[in-house]
Amino acid sequence: MKSKLESILYTLYPYILVLLSFSIPISYRISIYALGFLTLIGIILIIYNHNFYYITRNKVSIGLIVFWLIHLLSFFYTENLKYGLSDISQKISILVIPLVLFSSLVDEKLIIRIKKAFVLSLLASSIYFILRALISSLVITPVGVFFRPNPVGIPWENYFFYDLFVRPHHPTYYSMYLVLGITFLLGDVRKKTVFKNKWLIYLITLYFIGVVFLTSSKAGIITTFLVLFTILFWLLRSKGKLILSVALTIFLVLGILFVVKNNRFIDTIKHLHELSFNEKLVENDLAQKDLVRLEIWRSVPSAFSGLDLIYGVGVGDTKTCLKNAYKSKNAIYAFNEELNTHNQYLQTLVGIGIIGLLILVSIIGYCFYLAFKKRDLILFSFILIISINFIFEAVLERVFGVLFFTFFLILLTNKSSKV
Repeated sequence: MKSKLESILYTLYPYILVLLSFSIPISYRISIYALGFLTLIGIILIIYNHNFYYITRNKVSIGLIVFWLIHLLSFFYTENLKYGLSDISQKISILVIPLVLFSSLVDEKLIIRIKKAFVLSLLASSIYFILRALISSLVITPVGVFFRPNPVGIPWENYFFYDLFVRPHHPTYYSMYLVLGITFLLGDVRKKTVFKNKWLIYLITLYFIGVVFLTSSKAGIITTFLVLFTILFWLLRSKGKLILSVALTIFLVLGILFVVKNNRFIDTIKHLHELSFNEKLVENDLAQKDLVRLEIWRSVPSAFSGLDLIYGVGVGDTKTCLKNAYKSKNAIYAFNEELNTHNQYLQTLVGIGIIGLLILVSIIGYCFYLAFKKRDLILFSFILIISINFIFEAVLERVFGVLFFTFFLILLTNKSSKV
């Protein structure tokens, strides 16, 4: 028989999950508070129930906990304890969420509410960004009102474009949220679970695609294209080869048009072409042309010595070893800015070595397998989003990246494991 406290906690639990989902596209600080409440409720319920068996039902939960524990273990052979402690702390949700997100308390109705909260939050935040950009672009003078989307003195910036548009979010991370929102909308379009009106689903999807264009994240554009292609193929494969071929052809043409209209994407392709014919481009040119990642990735092997490649340099010494590697390869911009690897696979390799990287890749690989096995389009699309963005960003080096990754990974794999 449940106590009064248990009954209150069981009542609050789903609301906290919905709040956590809603807060991710709004503010990671709210997400942290929501995670704190979720952790407190979870710990109390664990004390009452004395049961950890639910964790074993989801192999991904076990994998994530082991992944975090390896980070903790690396703390003991690192020199910079302060930085190492900070890194472990900001990854704490990798440990906490698998422990307190109880699959037995999350039914299909709650998952729908969580998806809807996330989509509505994206709508609210993106509308705010557009209105903010519009207000910032209006300049009132004695002779009239003018529309100037470029800040005074910074003509290459734009209030409707890239970093200025999505602040305080990072464009790549916000585009990840948008693509997941598109997945939630189109993934259940036949069941119409998130929104009942099919045309409203399509309208919001087109709107989110437009906002991805405004974020101007190259990783976001690539991810959007691949996820839409996957969803379209998944949904239309039962309609016959002719319809599927026509639909995919139209989609391919529209996708190419979408890409060629984005200046940052086209400029990067042009600069890559220039780089292939001019290996003497200096570091400053690479930084200005947004190709500094190439210098960073080329420098990573220099971060290792001895057996470091196997177990990593330790989470506390990651930044120091990378700076030394940048200096040895004359990657001046990356050295001065103390940049991470901008690639989660490489960041994990540097910090906790091949052992940690194998665990991370195994988690992702198992999720792909689970999605195929259970025919789970949403889980497959989410893992596609994550695996692609891991190539271009060290997602787990930021608190909001860790929260986004862990929360939806456990939520979606718990659901798929119960199918």
